[in-house]
Amino acid sequence: MTKLPKKLLSTILVLAATSAQALDLKAVPVARGLANPWALAFLPDGRMLVTEKAGRLRIVGRDGHLGPPLAGLPPISVSGQCGLLDVVVDPKFADTGLIFWSFAEPAADGAGNSTAVARGRLVLSPGGDKLTEVRTIFSQQPKVASQAHCGSRIVIARDGRLFVGLGDRFSRKEDAQDPSNHLGKMVRIEPDGQIPVDNPFLKTPGAAPALWSLGHRNIQGAALHPATGELWASEHGPQGGDEINVVQGGRNYGWPLVTYGRNYG
Repeated sequence: MTKLPKKLLSTILVLAATSAQALDLKAVPVARGLANPWALAFLPDGRMLVTEKAGRLRIVGRDGHLGPPLAGLPPISVSGQCGLLDVVVDPKFADTGLIFWSFAEPAADGAGNSTAVARGRLVLSPGGDKLTEVRTIFSQQPKVASQAHCGSRIVIARDGRLFVGLGDRFSRKEDAQDPSNHLGKMVRIEPDGQIPVDNPFLKTPGAAPALWSLGHRNIQGAALHPATGELWASEHGPQGGDEINVVQGGRNYGWPLVTYGRNYG
């Protein structure tokens, strides 16, 4: 399991706090009227895409003006920790107009849900912004009757592929060690949802081909290192078990067999 040493992590937190005090930082509201905002992504013109967990995607102006919910999202299961989650903008947005978002996708029979990723083309127009060509490109399997640990974060790698952090759904933590499913995993897909030909588990018998890594609990933060391009992820653990990992392809990050935390109860 790749972790930051506790001493190094403590130093980073102290430096961050010291820097904030030295700069005399002050929180200033940018927009008001949002209900449980979960993620944001900047558009090239400086406006923000903001998700509300209740299932609304809005554009917030540079002046803080809150736009109406964009139409065209797929059905979303909203309950507990699940709903409309992350949103990212294609680095080539000026050419493609594409955005990607993650959400809790309800089962067809209503019995359960799973984290999914959709994409659509965002048309910016003075007459009204709108989503077109919306389609779901990835669905976590299996669907689970759970309101917890939906994850998730989407990171667009330098090669344009998508990393998606997924939760173990809380009630299925043992499945984080099972490579045949997507529970408690990091997956890697092409922008159209296809499977990259060099995914690390692609030739492993019985493994889900989208897998990048396994043994995660509930990934809710992820980003590329600005210098190395490595994938870093923060993971919500049980009591005392939160983690920051450098997530490498083919690796097992231990949950629930290895953790610094204590499981609830």
